[in-house]
Amino acid sequence: MLATGRYKAGPGGNWSDEQRDATVERQYALGLVATRGVWRGLHYASEHARRPLAKQQVALVRGDIKTVQAEFRERVRENAFALLDDSQSRISEMLKAYGLTTAYAGDFVTKVIDAGQLTGQLNSPEVLGKILQNHVDFPRWSPSSP
Repeated sequence: MLATGRYKAGPGGNWSDEQRDATVERQYALGLVATRGVWRGLHYASEHARRPLAKQQVALVRGDIKTVQAEFRERVRENAFALLDDSQSRISEMLKAYGLTTAYAGDFVTKVIDAGQLTGQLNSPEVLGKILQNHVDFPRWSPSSP
C-alpha cells in the first residue's frame, strides 16, 4: 500500500487497514459535527453507525468534545473569578482613597453559587432562602412566628 493522499504513513510506517478505517470513521463523525452542530451531528453519526468501529469512533469524538467543553467551562470560570477579584480590588482601592472600607464576601458567595448549582437554579426567593438556611447557616425564619 502506497502512502499517498490523506493516508500518509505515520511515524511507524504505513497505516494498517484498521487504522485507516478508524481514521475515516472519525473524520466522518467530525465532519458531521462541523456541518450539523455538535449534538445533532453526533446523534446522526451514532444513529447511522452500523459497524462497531464507527460506533467506537463516534464515542471517542463525543468524549473528546465533552473534555474540551469541561476545560472551556473551567477556564471561563477561572477568568470570571480573576476579573471579579481584580474589579473588587480596584473598587476597594478607590473607596479607600475616599476613606471608606469594604468587606469581602467571597466564601459566602461561593457557597451560595455552589449550592445553587447543586439544587438547580436560583430562580426564586424561596430557593435562595433554603440555600441560605441549609448551606450558609442562616437562621430559619417562619412567617407564622411572632
